Amino acid sequence: MLLGNNKNNNNNNNTTTTIQVNKKQKPRRQSLKWLLLYFPVRYILCASVIAYFALSNIDLIKMIEFESISHMLNSLNVPSIYYHGRFSIGDIRNQIIPPVYTQLLFLIFFPTLAITCRINFKMRSKILLFGALCFLVFIVSQFLIVVTMFMLNIFTTPSFVQTSIFVVFASGSLMIELLLFSTLTLPRGSKIDPLIKRSYSKEYAFLTGTLMCSFLLMYFLLNFLKIDADSPILAYALLNLNITTIMVIGYFIANIIYKLKSPNSSTKRDRNNSNNAATAAGQQQHEEKQSITLPCLAYPLIGITNYASVSFLIAAYNEEKIIARCIESIDKAASKFTGKTEITIVNDGSTDQTPFIIDKTMRKLKHCTCKVFSIPNSGKGFALRYGLERSIGDIIFRIDADSIMHEDAIGTVMNHFKDPMVGSVGGLIFPIEAKSIWQKTVSMMFIYYMSIIKRGQELYDSIIVQAGAYSVFRKAALLKVGGWVDDQFGEDGELTNRMARFGYKQGLELHSIVYTDFPESLMDLMNQRARWSVAFYHSRGKNLDLVKEFNKPRSIIFLINLISNGIGFAHSLAWAYIAASFLTQNFSLFEIGSFLGITKIALIQAIIYTVEIIILTYYLHKYRKINYIKYFPLVRLVGFILSALVKPQALEVMLSWSCKWRKYDKDAFKALRREVKASLDPEH
Repeated sequence: MLLGNNKNNNNNNNTTTTIQVNKKQKPRRQSLKWLLLYFPVRYILCASVIAYFALSNIDLIKMIEFESISHMLNSLNVPSIYYHGRFSIGDIRNQIIPPVYTQLLFLIFFPTLAITCRINFKMRSKILLFGALCFLVFIVSQFLIVVTMFMLNIFTTPSFVQTSIFVVFASGSLMIELLLFSTLTLPRGSKIDPLIKRSYSKEYAFLTGTLMCSFLLMYFLLNFLKIDADSPILAYALLNLNITTIMVIGYFIANIIYKLKSPNSSTKRDRNNSNNAATAAGQQQHEEKQSITLPCLAYPLIGITNYASVSFLIAAYNEEKIIARCIESIDKAASKFTGKTEITIVNDGSTDQTPFIIDKTMRKLKHCTCKVFSIPNSGKGFALRYGLERSIGDIIFRIDADSIMHEDAIGTVMNHFKDPMVGSVGGLIFPIEAKSIWQKTVSMMFIYYMSIIKRGQELYDSIIVQAGAYSVFRKAALLKVGGWVDDQFGEDGELTNRMARFGYKQGLELHSIVYTDFPESLMDLMNQRARWSVAFYHSRGKNLDLVKEFNKPRSIIFLINLISNGIGFAHSLAWAYIAASFLTQNFSLFEIGSFLGITKIALIQAIIYTVEIIILTYYLHKYRKINYIKYFPLVRLVGFILSALVKPQALEVMLSWSCKWRKYDKDAFKALRREVKASLDPEH
């Protein structure tokens, strides 16, 4: 018996030991599984392998492109010579260097996507076909540039390099976007007959003027620096000086024009800064008691337009944490408005304490009325449209339930609606509490986007997205255009462009502030931006016909927005490309041409960054957040993470989902929402 018991005990001990070993090995296996299953990892690894083979056979790729261009030129009797890697046009001195290395940044995207995505054979074949078509487009575009410059007798090597690189950026990005919008399952596009017939000549004049100034500035700067080499590292450096950069410089110029257009109001506001200091101090003490850090407005309230009524529309789903503060802040803001104010809340099937908190808070209201509608969970778009039809306000303040209004937010916005053609106005968004460095970084990104990019878009009447967290609408316009759509991501951007296509103006009021819940961690931020990446295709896809509506400058801004998205995918592969260039010894940094070219581009980029920092410092000081400027490097880091990890991952989810759902309907949307929610979990 004793022997038997000892034997059993030994077996038990052995079993226990085995389990302990497995527990130690399990994290390692999970880490390995995570690396294998996490899409961005295999995406970048695959891109590195493809880039390695492409760069190993770069001479063959150059020969194919150069020989093709040479044959097309000979058919037009334009003399050309291709010999030992050198390509000359007409005179032997007119040597050209087609940016093959820059082209590869876009070309490796197609096979990488086809190999790594969870898609069927038909979709893989289509992606590879688009890759071949993209290479053909590059060849034809280089041929057209050569012929044009040769015929106009303006052929020089630096000017050809700069022109051809910008064309590669545009054509490569558009081929990527054409592939995606023709492959993904998207909501049905909308055909629109404008309700308001108006002229856009002034907006077009601003757009044309600023873009021309920006383009000429960039072109002459590059021409002066004479960048005339081509290499992998130079291709990456030039990727930071693209069409998007030209557009950003255009926005800088647009901001200057905006300031010159309204100098009186700016002067008056600046004069009142000192008068608001005491008010700001008192307000800060009050806010500290409520444990909310809210920056104080540095400007007085501008004249209020008396409307019959204003409605605050809130769609709430499990918002028990902040919705009480949201309602209380609206009531406080209503105390400074002379018109009638109501709050319309649509409880979208909440399963937490949201209904109880709403009922308790609305009983304490002093300056506005509140009505609540409870419906089964139907999605934000449906809930907003449901509430819109039951709101009485002439002006609709659409605000998220996890947001808090500044007490002076109403009056400044109302002035915009004196113009009967204004359909919507956006405000400025800050975090409720910026505790983490990521919240502060994102806050600075919002200030940059809304104060510079969005202000420039307003000058062209081409605001692409009025933020869903806080936007203000004319109710009559909302009803005429059909309100918010449901069962799709990005209902805010979709409505913004649809309303503009009907002819309504889109405004911006940076003195109307709302504080909302920002992602606290980097992972939360990545989750949020994964949803936004999907929203990009939904909102743009539904309004894709906008690219053909050239009577509006919005069509140009919309097209550049698409190009920027395509360039982002080239950015996502840049480091894999650089790594492959090291392995193949194509990294020609130490060649004098490449070294000088990279140094010159770095100088230009440093100048642009300096201008951005100066402008950001001005706005951060304006909103009493000057200490945030130290997080500027993190803005660049976040941008890289979003382009290298989040955007490709969201695209992979959409492609794999599109294989299963070729028709977009309610069930398809629910399936997509589940997949997007799980997209950052490698087990899915």
